[in-house]
Amino acid sequence: MNKRKKSTIQFFYNGKFASEIYGKRSVYLNLDPAHYHQKILAIIKEESKDRRIKILDVGCATGYLGFAAKMGKNYVCGIEISVTAAEEAKKVLDEVVVGNVEEITLPWPRDYFDIIVCSDILEHLFDPKSTLIKLREYLKPEGKLLVVVPNVAYYAVRLMLLRGKWEYQSHGILDYGHIRWFTKETARKLLMESGFPIVDVIPWIILPLPLRILDRKLCMFLSKIFGKFLDTWFARSFLFIAVKK
Repeated sequence: MNKRKKSTIQFFYNGKFASEIYGKRSVYLNLDPAHYHQKILAIIKEESKDRRIKILDVGCATGYLGFAAKMGKNYVCGIEISVTAAEEAKKVLDEVVVGNVEEITLPWPRDYFDIIVCSDILEHLFDPKSTLIKLREYLKPEGKLLVVVPNVAYYAVRLMLLRGKWEYQSHGILDYGHIRWFTKETARKLLMESGFPIVDVIPWIILPLPLRILDRKLCMFLSKIFGKFLDTWFARSFLFIAVKK
């Protein structure tokens, strides 16, 4: 990638993280138990129950998820392209490397990390497959890769396309910074082709607004049903749990 394109990408993300709108709406730890942030933390908690583990958060932003993953004992490193966000992440993580994960040489030895997290990052990359293969070298045998990708087949996007529209947004599935889009099946294929057998797939279900105002217990029940039988329509994102074999 030439220097002009590289500087343009970094400029974009520096501006994005400096944006008041993006910062307030998107850069935070989601506390909803059904959200993939909490699912990731639950996995990390289980993995570090009896030991201290090393975690790499790729695209760590300001370090909000990585800091929660420390849990008082874990060693958490981050990679972040935005200098603006990385400066904040350095305050809370153990190590932060600034740069484009697709280009930079990583400073850690092979088989270093117990868990690598790629939460909402692959859709921002030109070549996610090569990046996953690259990251694989730094994951321990039997180590876990936790990948979150937005679902472009989400019902709201389908309805938008039926109306002949494709409108980019400051955040979300059609984020301005997205250059790749995934369905459940294409994400599964990407991980398998990159050398990561999939252990589980957890959908983050967001029901249509009319259903969300129903009784809480009924809403939870419908979310479970939709998550089991209609996840390709109603999952806003998918969390893939994969391993290095």
